[in-house]
Amino acid sequence: MGDELKFGEELNEPDEEKTRKKIFDLIVGAAGMTSMLRPDRVPHVKSHGCVNATFTVNKDIRPDLKVGIFAEPGKAYPARIRFSNSSSRRQEDRVKDARGMAIKLLLDDGTDQDFLLSTEKVFFAKTAVEFLKFTDLLTKFEGRQVLENEAKSEKAEGEHGLKRLARLIAASQRPHPPNPLSIPYFSQTPYLLGQRPDGLNRAVKYSAKPTSQQPELGVMGTCEEALRKHLKQADATFDFQVQVQTNPATMPIEDATIPWPEDEANGGSPYVTVATIEIKKWPEGGRDPVFDCERSSFRPWNYLKPHHRPLGVINRMREVYENAARTRLSPKTQNQLTALMTLKEPVDENRAKLKEVMEAHSLANGRTLDRLGFVHSARFLVIGDKFAIITQFDFDFRDYINTFVDELGPLFDQVVVLMQDAPRTPVQEHRDEFFAYLERIRLQPDLFYSSYPNLSVQNILTMKEGWESQHKEGGTK
Repeated sequence: MGDELKFGEELNEPDEEKTRKKIFDLIVGAAGMTSMLRPDRVPHVKSHGCVNATFTVNKDIRPDLKVGIFAEPGKAYPARIRFSNSSSRRQEDRVKDARGMAIKLLLDDGTDQDFLLSTEKVFFAKTAVEFLKFTDLLTKFEGRQVLENEAKSEKAEGEHGLKRLARLIAASQRPHPPNPLSIPYFSQTPYLLGQRPDGLNRAVKYSAKPTSQQPELGVMGTCEEALRKHLKQADATFDFQVQVQTNPATMPIEDATIPWPEDEANGGSPYVTVATIEIKKWPEGGRDPVFDCERSSFRPWNYLKPHHRPLGVINRMREVYENAARTRLSPKTQNQLTALMTLKEPVDENRAKLKEVMEAHSLANGRTLDRLGFVHSARFLVIGDKFAIITQFDFDFRDYINTFVDELGPLFDQVVVLMQDAPRTPVQEHRDEFFAYLERIRLQPDLFYSSYPNLSVQNILTMKEGWESQHKEGGTK
């Protein structure tokens, strides 16, 4: 059947759209949960940092590759590059993992083009159903253990039918790289690069190959530290390459688990350099070149149309990443505060005073929260030498605190004087100090869930009033 395939030809799987919808529900739902805390991606959660770069099309680029982004030899594009671990959980760099390099080119018309690369040449899933199984497992508590057990098992195939997938994932888990700027990256999946002379699709895979001399970095630390150490000493450069599909049978579009051969004897083609990437050295006294870009997104389907369209079933499934990015970055109505204060010595005496303050003002405090109309819940706990505030509220954190200082300033005064490293009182006259104090003791929970993150207290009360109005007369319907 492979001999019958055409260049760049895509073949849809049975029930592919239904499978895609299930993946959509899982990934977008996960993005919605993580975004309540911070704009975490799903996957590639942990970033090593972003850098600015210049992406320059080679002046001697092959004529048949002068398409889209590569149409103008010598053209230089500003670029932003994010380096990351590929795992969907935030783990230390020393844990074995694949690594990612996401490139965003800033185009002249204000749009952009993304290239998503990984340290593995192949993807771990062959079909949409395999991708769904993997995504579904990640939403289960035992999911990772199931994959690890499948990869290690000597049995022919486990009950989950995931052995090949699990072993490909395990094979991609490489040791901590000494430097994200010293390793090659690959697109794993194919992309369109215009049309061939016969009118058929020209399919390619991408790669970024480091070409700069690697400086001595000393003792290995985190990947983020390695980025900074490298750029303090030297520029970093990569050759950006394409591998053109020359044999539809040996270089398949629909099976991203098969590596494309790089030699003609085995039905393949070599990688060809089409551009260079340059990341400039950190100038002495200049701004740190490694920065946070977690509020930006990198997506396979963010491309210069129509030239660089993603190809193959895995890319068709990954189209849901755009919706996940939108959910991840969308502003949420609700916010949360978890803060942990520490009592001064003598702890026992101050703990007793704190409980007296809280009990004396509990009724007024409750009435104030109810009257404000934007607090979903609030809990105040005295645990040993700690005083915890756990609250869920609407809109901006600073506005929330300022309103509380206005309404309950004297109560806060009685509380903070019992605490270590507390701001000056009255807090109404030292708002910036009080705000900075709360920022210092504020904790970010590892997980935070709300079943209605985009509903405010007033939204919920309005819905409640409507429900009560409908059922006031005649009982429930």
